[in-house]
Amino acid sequence: MQLIDGNFVNFADVAAAGQPFDVNLSQVVAITEGETYTLSFKARSNRNRTIEAGIGLNEEPWTNVKETVNLTPDWQTFQYDITAVGFGIPNSRVIFDMGADTGEVVIDDVSLFVEGGG
Repeated sequence: MQLIDGNFVNFADVAAAGQPFDVNLSQVVAITEGETYTLSFKARSNRNRTIEAGIGLNEEPWTNVKETVNLTPDWQTFQYDITAVGFGIPNSRVIFDMGADTGEVVIDDVSLFVEGGG
């Protein structure tokens, strides 16, 4: 967490590119297999770059469904409908993988809802 413009946000500054999961932000949540979830968040970078965002297992075999997100220096709001295909246990997670490219990543206002519900 870092304070930017009076707001605490999730922040990473990736100095060397590698595997996407080498730099990761995740939060453990219970996921139900077959349910569709709406993942929304705000994000930006100090340069044009990508990250991966999605949901998946927080243990082997690390099954997940992720979207490639194109970041720019301007704040953008992203929203994805993601179905938990082939996984779903209490030890699941929301995933932001950002190690495949260099530069800052700033993430804020993350939410995950069952589609059409809470």
